[in-house]
Amino acid sequence: MNLQERVEILQQLQQYISSTDEGWQNIQEKSLQHNNWFTHQYTQLAAKTIATEFLKLLQWTDHYHLDDNIIPKTVGIIMAGNIPLVGFHDFLCVFISGHKQLIKLSSKDQFLLKHMVDKMTEWNPDMKNHVSFAAMLKDCDAY
Repeated sequence: MNLQERVEILQQLQQYISSTDEGWQNIQEKSLQHNNWFTHQYTQLAAKTIATEFLKLLQWTDHYHLDDNIIPKTVGIIMAGNIPLVGFHDFLCVFISGHKQLIKLSSKDQFLLKHMVDKMTEWNPDMKNHVSFAAMLKDCDAY
């Protein structure tokens, strides 16, 4: 997946999390049922911030030289779970750089990011080669 494809799929994600899509609403409800601190207000604030600030990708990526010819490394990420989608920025930085990532989700926030990645995989099946989830992180090139 080249940089343009990564930007395009993230732009689709931006539209999705800004929508009232039933699947997105259902996963927010499931997340609230699992963690009472993840109220609709907090989850929607996190999604709005991601959509309006983090995913201004064309402006952001223009400031960096992101080479599509890198040899991708696998980066292990341990996600925090204290607020909804708190680890999204880590996910975004590794993804946009073209590296692979192995993510250990927090037990307190195990649905929202996973759902986003599942949707992105629906839109572009090559996502499964770039993002995976595990209970333990082993054999990563970086953490």
